[in-house]
Amino acid sequence: MNYEGINDYDLIYKIKENNDENAFYDLVKKYEPIIISCAKKYYLKYKYYGVDLNDFIQEGRIAVFKALKSF
Repeated sequence: MNYEGINDYDLIYKIKENNDENAFYDLVKKYEPIIISCAKKYYLKYKYYGVDLNDFIQEGRIAVFKALKSF
């Protein structure tokens, strides 16, 4: 189902009440540009320590997953 026209509160309701996995992943995809933006900032600071940009992006996704599950 396409949730593009639905706001975040409705998606969270669908996740909590209906256990809708598609709404969960659509909400995570919606915030993917913000995750990447934050990951790039950390990457620029820590790239000389041998950390990959994809590691920061994955950690950002995990943080969003945990936040949605605990909301």
